[in-house]
Amino acid sequence: MTAVKRNMTAAEALTKVFGQRAQRDCTECGYVYVKGNLEDEQVHDKHHKKRLAIVDAQPSPLLATMASKEGVIEVPGCDSATPEWLNDRVYGCAWALAKERRYDSAPWSSVPGTMPRGSEALAFLIVDSDGRQLGAVAFARAEYKDAEFDWQLAWIWLSPLYRRQGITSQLWPYLTNRFGEFYVQPPASEEFDSFLRAHKAWPYNGSI
Repeated sequence: MTAVKRNMTAAEALTKVFGQRAQRDCTECGYVYVKGNLEDEQVHDKHHKKRLAIVDAQPSPLLATMASKEGVIEVPGCDSATPEWLNDRVYGCAWALAKERRYDSAPWSSVPGTMPRGSEALAFLIVDSDGRQLGAVAFARAEYKDAEFDWQLAWIWLSPLYRRQGITSQLWPYLTNRFGEFYVQPPASEEFDSFLRAHKAWPYNGSI
């Protein structure tokens, strides 16, 4: 994955993902706290840094070394041997997706090897040539033997900083070679829905 350019500021990306629900929220990360309260401000500072690290990740020589030529790092979801720090990066993307889309919970476990599916789950960190984490995508093997597709794309999330730059298009040949024809689990964002239609990625049935 080649190095990419930002298409908005980090502050704008934080607001897009986490929102601002009230005047007392942080105008960037959306965290609710009481300004002037020392304890609240300390907690906010911790959460702000956590959210910024997900949306605006810094280059990592280690991730650059670990990444495949396609710019992905495989992270098993049902293997307790998965390094906690690596699982944390996937969970951060899943958590950001849940916040942005207003889901009740993140679609990935915060504890390595404890994904609820009884079969198999795989995530892939998406990184550029500098080792900067851009997002993540996760797949799950079908739960039923007679399922039409062996695998389904469970979710994908890219930082708003790097959307609309062809990253998914660059990644798609690798995913289709790896998993063959797969089902895309709804719902999808408007942008991803347009991508799927344009690429005729799977038998579109209008359910997303």
